[in-house]
Amino acid sequence: MSEIAQIDAPGRRDRQRDATRAAILTGALALFSRRGFEGTTLPAVAQRCGVAVPLIVYHFQSKDGLWRACVEAVYARIAGHLAGFAPALAEAEGPAWFRLQIRAFVTALAAHPEYMRIVFHEGMEASPRLEWLVAGHQGRITAHIVGIVDAAQAAGYLPAMDATHAKFVLSGAFALPIVLAAEYTLIDGTDALSDAFIERHVDTTIALILPGLNSTGH
Repeated sequence: MSEIAQIDAPGRRDRQRDATRAAILTGALALFSRRGFEGTTLPAVAQRCGVAVPLIVYHFQSKDGLWRACVEAVYARIAGHLAGFAPALAEAEGPAWFRLQIRAFVTALAAHPEYMRIVFHEGMEASPRLEWLVAGHQGRITAHIVGIVDAAQAAGYLPAMDATHAKFVLSGAFALPIVLAAEYTLIDGTDALSDAFIERHVDTTIALILPGLNSTGH
């Protein structure tokens, strides 16, 4: 083996390992979001990804480890999407700030619908997975939305109400057409994950939550 090949081999192996890990995460995330934890098996993930089960165990130790890695990965994408709105939010104020916050959340969930589908699956029954999900991920999103609710109430855009309860109502408004996109399409014939639909959904959500605001922000 040449000196260059000897130097390059470790780097090539690292790239191959990273590519394999990413492919497993992609396939597993699709299954966990559709079937839930209990409905997903490692053989099903292996078949979808075209790898052997022992290779999945090598990278993630167990199905639980794989599930947690999937949640970490999709949450990071959600957080990254929201972070992309930070410069515009820093410049916005009043009604424009609230509309931008709603747009940020709706478009983040639409770009990565697997996250809320996993939350819906796990949120139906108490479990160590749900505790972990809330403590490390969904709890942060809840706190963020509760902060927006508190600010909207202080500004007079929302009536007085329990902010945590309002968060769950708003989360449903943000996410339900996206989580149930297949049902929406069957009923309405519209692709509920298309760019055109998401823009309409953003406008509809804003109109429902902040009916006193018009499209110009006054």
